[in-house]
Amino acid sequence: MECCSFTCKWIYLGDPTKTPPIAPLAGYQKAFPTIQGAWQNEAQLVAQVRDLHDVSKHRHTIFVGGQARVDPPDGFFKELGIPEEAGRRAQLWPMAEIILTDDPKLPAVRRMPRAVRQGELLADLVPSFAALIKTTGTAALGDAQANVPLKEKRFRG
Repeated sequence: MECCSFTCKWIYLGDPTKTPPIAPLAGYQKAFPTIQGAWQNEAQLVAQVRDLHDVSKHRHTIFVGGQARVDPPDGFFKELGIPEEAGRRAQLWPMAEIILTDDPKLPAVRRMPRAVRQGELLADLVPSFAALIKTTGTAALGDAQANVPLKEKRFRG
């Protein structure tokens, strides 16, 4: 079962890797063409984020290395309810850098630590994904105003 956070993948992209291929849901191209185009232009990014989400939520970790912060934000451990024991806190330091696995669906026993390459840090995905989300929100409003008959033209307060 697909997670609700990536239902948009099926709506706007379909899944050409399935046998038989799954087409994007009918009707969405007419009502939300700008969103569909934006997601199709970023299909590789959407697939990467979807795989990372699927593995990290339903299976195991998505990183093969990185660096922990030794200077956690003020109140970090207190908010988590972690006692002032250096040994326990060291295991839960927040990450400063997360190196993503090339193939998140690869079994953990087959993963190997390695040096970081360009585009493999979680932080490297954030600007592109944030831009896609911003584009999606803007496009949703524009597409809805242009293509979806609405009885209400503004939010009720």
